[in-house]
Amino acid sequence: MEKVGVGIAGLGFMARVHSRALVEIPEAKIVAAWSKFPEEHGKFEVRGWTWVQDQEVLYRN
Repeated sequence: MEKVGVGIAGLGFMARVHSRALVEIPEAKIVAAWSKFPEEHGKFEVRGWTWVQDQEVLYRN
């Protein structure tokens, strides 16, 4: 089964909740994340995610 790529916009509390749920869904794969606060990038264990600095890039892809 092909996985659906998911991007996360914002890396606050709900992003943690959503990312934990998404890794449990076999059909989903987190592929990118964006935050307007670059220091938040260190809050997540990177599992092949791409960090994007422009939210428009996240939305387009």
